[in-house]
Amino acid sequence: MPCSLARGLWVAILASVTPGGVTIGSTAAAQVPRLERTREIGCEDCGDARQFSSIWDVTVTEAGEVLVVDRDEPTLRMFDGTGRVSWSRGRRGAGPGEYTYAMRAALGAGGSVHVVDMRLRRLTRLASDGAVMKSLTIPFFPAGVAARARHGELVILTDNFRGMGTLERWAPGADAPVRVTSFKIPEPGGGHIFSPSVAVAPNGVVAFLPTGERYEIQRLSARGQPLPTLSRDIPRPRRTPEEIAASRQRAQMVGAAKAGEERKQASRSRPVLPKSDPMEFRPHAATDGLRYDDAGRLWVRTMRAIGNSTVFDIFGANGQYIGEVTVPMAVESYSLAGQFLATSGDRGDGVPVVVLWTVR
Repeated sequence: MPCSLARGLWVAILASVTPGGVTIGSTAAAQVPRLERTREIGCEDCGDARQFSSIWDVTVTEAGEVLVVDRDEPTLRMFDGTGRVSWSRGRRGAGPGEYTYAMRAALGAGGSVHVVDMRLRRLTRLASDGAVMKSLTIPFFPAGVAARARHGELVILTDNFRGMGTLERWAPGADAPVRVTSFKIPEPGGGHIFSPSVAVAPNGVVAFLPTGERYEIQRLSARGQPLPTLSRDIPRPRRTPEEIAASRQRAQMVGAAKAGEERKQASRSRPVLPKSDPMEFRPHAATDGLRYDDAGRLWVRTMRAIGNSTVFDIFGANGQYIGEVTVPMAVESYSLAGQFLATSGDRGDGVPVVVLWTVR
């Protein structure tokens, strides 16, 4: 989750501000992406598809079209390159074209849409106008989902609630996924529970973060072979007393939800959060915080923040750390395509919006 409190011990080596109001910090500032604010989608009381309740996910195309997944009906809302509504579909429920928790909506070839519903464990494939084409059962619990550019391929990170996870590739024309690898989910500690995050590059390279306690991003080639880990030797940001109290409350809610899932999965389960955990630190990266852009750069939505802002770490296509980008917005979800970055979150007055940025 985004954090609006101080970044603590992080010190930028170099900083400048672009005309769009985005702060840049880097050891090689010339390589760091620069952002210019393009437009905003959202309203407080307009009574149409631009009025959001709680945005679950946002996806942008290279043409600047934006697909928003909202908690309210209609669930899916497509906006064209000017910000006007193209179509809106979906409602709450378990029937065709209905959703309970649409955690990710990815755009595929020809404008097709692939929607992953975590709670229903269902993949729904839609036509370019949002009409339902096919529904498929997901044979595991989808803890995190990544989309490969506009290929329509999905990479799903799973959690079996017994200390193991897997990475699964799901081709756009396939009725079932193919397992890439299995990995051990570290036991929670230091105030952190499993924060699933996975991303897939245009060339098929997969990056995933098994734990937010260590800044160690695992990578696999398109064929599933291990690649060098991306890491940073920086301290984890500390939580304030208010954050600790809020984190305990969230952990109790997540623990109750996981306990119910565990009872369905197996008779025995591992603890979700140690009672002795002081919850002093925040994770390095946010849940669902990894994304690749079309240039093959990996963006990491970190938990270092100043006020109503979000800090992204950027790694080049070769794995080298480039620098950081600070966006003046508490980002909850984001997407990259072509020259665009789309971010969703609270604009500062409680109104959910999507902001489109041009990446330079």
